[in-house]
Amino acid sequence: RRIGKESFVSLVMTISMVALFNVDVVLVRHFFSGVESGLYAALSVLGKIIYFGSSPVANTMLPMVSRAHIKGAGFHRMFLTSLFLTVLFAGGVTGMYALFPRQSLTILIGSQYAAAATYLPYFSLFLSLCALINIVTMFYFSTHQFVPILFMPLAATVQAVLIWLYHPTLLAVVTVSLGVTASLLGMLLLYYAYAVYAEASLRHRARLSTGKVH
Repeated sequence: RRIGKESFVSLVMTISMVALFNVDVVLVRHFFSGVESGLYAALSVLGKIIYFGSSPVANTMLPMVSRAHIKGAGFHRMFLTSLFLTVLFAGGVTGMYALFPRQSLTILIGSQYAAAATYLPYFSLFLSLCALINIVTMFYFSTHQFVPILFMPLAATVQAVLIWLYHPTLLAVVTVSLGVTASLLGMLLLYYAYAVYAEASLRHRARLSTGKVH
């Protein structure tokens, strides 16, 4: 039963994560011209360098945190270190894209996509948020905290609906995705802060009840 539950949550998490950084590409192809769709696809390719480039951090963290959780050992430092490394990598690549957007597109994709340079800093920030969401949700999965993971399909659905209803420009599409992922990350981190506070409060009350704190 537990394996079935974990498999279901893992499936929901994976599908939702893929939807977050792919549904916008699909909808842009539907609503925009071939030229604009091509530019957006180029942004997606460069943005995914951030997401997949940082994924080894999440993949390394998951078994380490899982083992620590099972043993009852501390795991928050592992999570926060992984979060910091992801911010470092994603921030570095985003900074490079923001400083040299046209050059990044020309070198990595081709000069025919240089017109997308205006949108690259915003899009790279969007994928950076996706990378951070991946780290946080992997942490929740490894510690069997499944409730916050369910925020993901809700966010993916909201993103799709908003883009469907509001898509006057490519920048508007990116802005919607940015807003949704920033809100999702904010909720996930607030949940983490609350969980840490609740855990600390329980430990404090336990010490009080045994007379270790006077």
